[in-house]
Amino acid sequence: MGMGDWYLNAFPLSDKCSGDTTNVQAMANNIWFPFYMGDYLAKTSHLSQAEHGAYLCLLLYYYSNKRPISHNRRYSICRAFAEHEQAACDSVLAEYFTRDGDLWRSARADEELLKAQDISEKRAKAAKSRYKQEQSNCNANAEQMHPHSQSQLHLQNTDINPLTPQGEPTKAKRNDAGTSITTQFGDNPICPDEWANFASREFGWSQGRIESTFIRFVDYWRGCPGAKGRKSDWLATWRNWCRSNAERAPGSSGQAGGRVPDKTAAALGGLLAGRNAVRAEGGAFGRNEGVLPDLEV
Repeated sequence: MGMGDWYLNAFPLSDKCSGDTTNVQAMANNIWFPFYMGDYLAKTSHLSQAEHGAYLCLLLYYYSNKRPISHNRRYSICRAFAEHEQAACDSVLAEYFTRDGDLWRSARADEELLKAQDISEKRAKAAKSRYKQEQSNCNANAEQMHPHSQSQLHLQNTDINPLTPQGEPTKAKRNDAGTSITTQFGDNPICPDEWANFASREFGWSQGRIESTFIRFVDYWRGCPGAKGRKSDWLATWRNWCRSNAERAPGSSGQAGGRVPDKTAAALGGLLAGRNAVRAEGGAFGRNEGVLPDLEV
């Protein structure tokens, strides 16, 4: 048997004639109930139009208020004022509900309400568990940051309007931690257009070189620990990186060469100068004139 799940807006069952405005707020807070078309059509194909209307009004009230139908209020709930409408209401109650003293109960509605309550309680329990876990994580992060925060607070307190022996106020120390490269770009960084345009305009780099340089730039700063890996102006850092890269590999359209340490560069310069001097005097340089000896830097 096919079935569908409709979510119907519950309307206030108040009536100007009867003055019945009970539980309007409760109905506004419960705006749906399960409506299985296959089951309904199979069991109500013989009902008249008035009986269909009465049945739906009774179901709406039952699910919205989460309680059985009061026998004394059955007509106001169904808006049954004419004699044939009241007859339709009584007919539906007798066929689909069970009389329990002054109440009319629906076994199917009671079953669905219990099911909905169980789901609601499980969701509330899961939400409470997630909240506790989030609070625990926040407390753990706060404890890890506590020593750093205390040291920063101490530095800030020592720099509040300090005076020199000459009575002149000193300059406040800059306390700008900056952001990391991961905070700036996330886990999948993409070179911004402004950055790429700078490299292309200033150095004539191709798109391939810009991308490879940017990847090396990100990898390098990701590997820098602590404050060294945080910058307050990453665009300025990128411009300086590109300038250094261009100076290390002038005229290169591919990847830039590795950076030569200052001590190594000085040693190589001295060896080359010495070799040229020896050649000028007609001597040999080292065991093999064409090979420079290994260097320890």
